[in-house]
Amino acid sequence: MIEIIIAGHVFIVTLTVSYVLQFLASTFSMLTHWLMGSKVLAGPVIGLVSTLLWTTLVIHDGMWGMIHVEVLMLLIHTRNLVRWLREARAAASAATNQGEPHAA
Repeated sequence: MIEIIIAGHVFIVTLTVSYVLQFLASTFSMLTHWLMGSKVLAGPVIGLVSTLLWTTLVIHDGMWGMIHVEVLMLLIHTRNLVRWLREARAAASAATNQGEPHAA
C-alpha cells in the first residue's frame, strides 16, 4: 500500500497485480504513440509489448469485452513493424547502391 498526499488529500494506492499491469500497459501504450509519432522503429515493437500487457490484463481481470481490441492491436502493430522493416531495408539498399555505377 502506498499513501500519496496531494494538497492535503490522502490517496491510498494498493499495488495489486491488476494495478501494476494497468500502469505498465498504459505507460507502454503512451510510449508507443510517442515513438511512432517520431517515426522510431522501436514504436511497433513497444506496441507489441503493450498489447501483450493489455492482453494479460484482459485475461487476468476477465475483461472479455476488450479481447477483440487486443487482437486488432496485435495485427496493427505486426503490420506496422513489417512495413517499417521493409521500408528501412529498401532505404538502406538504395543508400548502398547509390554510389555504384549502373550498367549500360
